[in-house]
Amino acid sequence: MAEKYDVVLVGLGFANGILAYRLKQQRPDLRMLIVEKKEKLGGEYTWSFFATDLEPEEMEWVSPLIGQRWDRHEIIFPKFSRTLPTPYHAIPSENLYQALENLGVEVLLGSTAAELAPGRVVLESGRAVEAGCVFDGRGLREGSRFATGYQKFVGIDVTLEKPHNLSAPIIMDATVEQQDGFCFMYTLPWGPDALMFEDTRYSETPDIDIEGYKHGMIEYGAARGWKVKSVDRVEFGCLNVPMEHDPELQNDWNKGVPVVGIRAGIFHPITSYAAPPAIRLAERIARLPQLESRAVAEFVQKSIPEVLPPLGLFHVLNRMLFLAAPPKERYRVLQYFYTKNDGFVARFYAGKLKPLDYLNLFIGVPPVNPLRIYRLFSKPKPVSYRAASRPPAG
Repeated sequence: MAEKYDVVLVGLGFANGILAYRLKQQRPDLRMLIVEKKEKLGGEYTWSFFATDLEPEEMEWVSPLIGQRWDRHEIIFPKFSRTLPTPYHAIPSENLYQALENLGVEVLLGSTAAELAPGRVVLESGRAVEAGCVFDGRGLREGSRFATGYQKFVGIDVTLEKPHNLSAPIIMDATVEQQDGFCFMYTLPWGPDALMFEDTRYSETPDIDIEGYKHGMIEYGAARGWKVKSVDRVEFGCLNVPMEHDPELQNDWNKGVPVVGIRAGIFHPITSYAAPPAIRLAERIARLPQLESRAVAEFVQKSIPEVLPPLGLFHVLNRMLFLAAPPKERYRVLQYFYTKNDGFVARFYAGKLKPLDYLNLFIGVPPVNPLRIYRLFSKPKPVSYRAASRPPAG
């Protein structure tokens, strides 16, 4: 006989994790299970967001998860550097995992779902569980065909030999060598002698040379006077930067199972920030009077325009970045964007653009090849999505 739960969530990414956290906060009596294919949980990820991304009531219940807060952030480009007054926050994955454990959410590790249906999940082991509502948060399907670029990254937490004296995050340093597309360094100051470096690239391929990226980040730190004593943690990944809607997503919606997170395209379509829209959606789902798979699936699908920026416009902007700008000059598109005022930048990241902001996006001459502008409005060529994987040894 199948075990019974009120809610089963498949995949312990941020979307399902924050959803389970909010549901359990609101309804402590819910019997809830998260099915995760990883064998163990650890501090693999850091989820960050700007304070202006969330409404005050959302920030209130998310605040206990925040591990680090900064009251401003910096960006650096070849033509200028700038400090923006928008606060920046980071949620370490261990904070979310610990909160779920404290709330009594069951997590089944080392288990892969073979079948998802409204009210039922069957694992590859043959074990079956039933629930009033099943959520699919397994991440983007390998082999999905649609027009996309890739945002790939390797991050390392490091301990330095002496204090770094960095008081605010550097969200984007694009003065580094532009290789493999648009490349920038991202730096978070964890403590007096502790930093997180992340090498991020907007590229045509998902291939990642983890050791090469690590070496480059250590050299980057040394050039700024930050000599690395030890590398304490490594994370890596590859996200899609869509230029059109995923045509296969509708097949998931037709199954009557609510889809969340990356699999549903619920992330900022340019920056790939996933935390703010996941938090907004979790708040909306938590207000529902009942949790039944088919009804929640319909609700989530209708809620996407409320939690994301206008996708059509942002798909055009991604085409500008990938199709109208040569790879080594893509940084100029973001450099141009950061000439805008503080309020516009904050609203852009939050996906809360005002009517005049749409005009502001294109005021002036975007730094792209005029001969390639037609690509912004023509149908881009689909590719088969591949997730990042570790390169073979040697």
